[in-house]
Amino acid sequence: MALKAGSIFKKVKLKDGTVAVLRAPKWDDVDELLAFINDLIDEGDLYIGVQTKPTWEQELDWIANKLAQIEKGGVVACVAEVAGHIVGNSSVTKKSGVEAHVGELGIRVITQARKPAPL
Repeated sequence: MALKAGSIFKKVKLKDGTVAVLRAPKWDDVDELLAFINDLIDEGDLYIGVQTKPTWEQELDWIANKLAQIEKGGVVACVAEVAGHIVGNSSVTKKSGVEAHVGELGIRVITQARKPAPL
């Protein structure tokens, strides 16, 4: 069963009382996803698949491709949204051919949302 764009998976109350919404990405996420990827690129020294900041048009192409893959059932994707801003993005992408039983997992979280847990 393919996911619907924007479908909410779960709402989670965080330790500080804020609510994180875990949901499928949607067309309206283009600006937030562009800010999200640019934040990760600015951080440097991360393997995120891109090293240069995409243009708005490139990000639009990326989300169009991702949503098409989701609709076809080849990808399960989730964004984490806090206070209206995307702070995390994850996906499992189904491989093909002899690796059709394998999924590739990617998880990205912006710097501001990565806090070390107190000991």
